Amino acid sequence: MAEKELERNLIRSLQLLGADVDEFSQRRASKCRCGAKLYAGTQQTLGIPDLRAVFTEQGITVWLEVKWKKNKPTPHQRAWMRRECRLGTLAVPVWDLVDLMYVLSELGILNEPVPPDVSNTTLEYVGYWKEWSRA
Repeated sequence: MAEKELERNLIRSLQLLGADVDEFSQRRASKCRCGAKLYAGTQQTLGIPDLRAVFTEQGITVWLEVKWKKNKPTPHQRAWMRRECRLGTLAVPVWDLVDLMYVLSELGILNEPVPPDVSNTTLEYVGYWKEWSRA
């Protein structure tokens, strides 16, 4: 499974749970035959996560930065997500459906037991959000 396939699975799962999902992911740069880089991205703000899920009935919004394998959030992404957490909105990187399940259980959207193998970075950002939303 590649990152885009994971993103599609996350979107389907969120929609099945009643979320409206907005996509902000950017396409990667490609090269033309002459070797020059072509950027066909969305020209979004640096650091903005790939997905925003809005659970209207619960009044909850969560931002998700989809990561694949060993990819880590960029400095812009880390700053953006930490700022949102400080403002009371959870913004978190996720590497798989287990991470998503954990995030949704912390938000009270999902009331299912979560497997123990949640990524450390996902745990870290949920921790920031909990700490800053209590302040």
